[in-house]
Amino acid sequence: MDYHYQQLLLRPTKSSSKCDIYIAEDSLVEDSNLGRLFILVEFFSREKKAKDIIQGIIKNIVTNYYSSPTSNAEISLEQACQSTNINLPDLLDGALGLLHKINILAGVLKDEELHLASSGNIKALVVRHSKLIPIIPEKEILAPKSKETRLFSNLVSGEIKTNDVLIFSNQTLFDYFSREKIKKTIETINPEPAIEYFKNMLLENVNPVSFLALIFKMIPEKNYETDKTKESVSNFFDAQDSMTNLVNLETKTTGVLTAHLWPAIKNKIRILKISITRKKTTPDIAQLPIKINVTKTEKKSSPRHLLSIFTLKIKKTWLWLLSIPQKTTTFFANLKTISRRSKIIAGCSILLIIIFIAGIFVLKNHQKTTLATKNFSDQTKLIEDKISQAEAALIYQNEEEAVNNLKQAQILLVDLPRTTNFWQTKATELELRAQTMLNKIYHIYSATLTPIANLGTAETNALKALIKNNNQLFAVGAESVYQIEPAQKSFSPLITSASYVDGQNWDQNNLIFQNNERKFITYNMSLKNSSVKPLVLATTITGWSSYADKIYALDPTKKQILKISQPLSNNPQTQNWLQDSFATTEKAVQILVDGDIWLVSNDGKIYRFTRGKNQNFTINNLSKALSNNLKLYTENGWDKIYLLDFDNARLLSIRKSGTVEEQFNNPDLVACQNFVISDQQNSAWLLCNTKIMEIDLTKK
Repeated sequence: MDYHYQQLLLRPTKSSSKCDIYIAEDSLVEDSNLGRLFILVEFFSREKKAKDIIQGIIKNIVTNYYSSPTSNAEISLEQACQSTNINLPDLLDGALGLLHKINILAGVLKDEELHLASSGNIKALVVRHSKLIPIIPEKEILAPKSKETRLFSNLVSGEIKTNDVLIFSNQTLFDYFSREKIKKTIETINPEPAIEYFKNMLLENVNPVSFLALIFKMIPEKNYETDKTKESVSNFFDAQDSMTNLVNLETKTTGVLTAHLWPAIKNKIRILKISITRKKTTPDIAQLPIKINVTKTEKKSSPRHLLSIFTLKIKKTWLWLLSIPQKTTTFFANLKTISRRSKIIAGCSILLIIIFIAGIFVLKNHQKTTLATKNFSDQTKLIEDKISQAEAALIYQNEEEAVNNLKQAQILLVDLPRTTNFWQTKATELELRAQTMLNKIYHIYSATLTPIANLGTAETNALKALIKNNNQLFAVGAESVYQIEPAQKSFSPLITSASYVDGQNWDQNNLIFQNNERKFITYNMSLKNSSVKPLVLATTITGWSSYADKIYALDPTKKQILKISQPLSNNPQTQNWLQDSFATTEKAVQILVDGDIWLVSNDGKIYRFTRGKNQNFTINNLSKALSNNLKLYTENGWDKIYLLDFDNARLLSIRKSGTVEEQFNNPDLVACQNFVISDQQNSAWLLCNTKIMEIDLTKK
């Protein structure tokens, strides 16, 4: 992607401010590999040293930026701005009170990225999708800074696209031209004629005000043609356009409006005259002759009389029905006697009536279609505006505002009609744009489920548990335990003729299982033998987890988590571990221990307990709420938990602080039952019926 740029700099002698623009030369841009640095400075001071202060600030930024040891534009600009902040006392001769009089913007264009650091009221906007969007929030620009001791406090970075137009200027340009005028000008023509147009208009300004502006137009490689630019200028603006032309345009507009209003006024006068005439010529009501009809009072009808009237009406109706065939015959007989000319006239009349009626239906249908098209256009424009506002918010890293706009766009998309192919295509396009942006904000990736073992040949029913020990993988079947080799994508029986319902890792050399009788059995992988232990869990226990030679059991009927010490000995010791939030155990469906205890409930909530007390764990930055069907995995020493949200078909990577870091989506995840994470946290192994699947967490 290439770009073209042009600057505007008008500095009247009597202006209350001094200003300057710096743009890095092509040779410096190419040699440094740091992109093109540009700086706009406006200093509200009439002092002689104001110009020297501006040049000193610019020189300090340029020197530090292009002498940076790194080729990273963002880091280099940040370091240059920090150096300027440090050197401010020398640059301002110790007069830090002058800071609130300086407006400055330093920016870098490199590849497809834009980095900005600003202070004060320098405008930075982008034209994208025919919308003029602020890059730097104007509410921050207008913030008072009289007590500041530094020029730059933050850095804004964003992505630029082909056909974007960037404009940076001081406030006065927007005081003299409307935003719509500026947008239309810089969007329609290239930077040189656009700046020339603004310059010609502003030179007629009698007020001694400084103007500075810089325009960048992003274009595809080798797509900048001067001849086409000239043609666009002549079509868009008159060569002699000036402030006088604008006044004349206002006069012409007033004349047009008057011409349209005068017929309406004459019509009102005509109606008023007719009303007055009618009032004069209409006779007074009192003078009109009054005619009173006098009728004899009828006697109250008797039931017999009413019956005879009803009978008579039925008789007349019957006679009329009997006469229909005769009347029809007579009608067609009369048609034969009509002349040919009359028949043609009658036929044409009937045809015209049919055409007229059909025309009414066509017109109504056309009006209906036109209205529907307009409504669709209005709705899509509103949705596009929301998406554009989200893009603008992302430029200055306001993710919360971007998410709000995208969610509003998605709500509007639900009601968008899709009755035509074009409407369906447009709706799908907008949905894809909104979803792609949301995926970027929430770090959502499409995951690939790779099969590493299919135990369908050995097991007819779904596997019961998945266990990880020293990055070795084991699966519990109905009567066997299998060892899985992810790298070789194979499996082999480890324990046969053993009916286990659950299993977990115990220590480096041992696995622990629970059988149908709720007894515990350990398996030593070195000695390859099993040992039944005396510990038996009560039937009220709904879940258990082993940790540091102890077992923690979930007992919702007692509203308690039981800590079982020496569980493999002949004398296990049981005590209550939970100290508060006892009700959380009633809906808990999973317990997991990593030093803290984690509970997963059947209403989509995650609880974290430390030393028996609830830590009020909250998950932030979710793209959508968790479902009620969850499975959790983590280990001691890890800074993340992993959450399998079955109903939403996603695997979440979440910091233990509560922030969602990554989200992996795949519709096939709804068919899985359990999972574990590799020691390096680069793979997820999932139990899906009789298959073991893998997700590479490094592929994004």
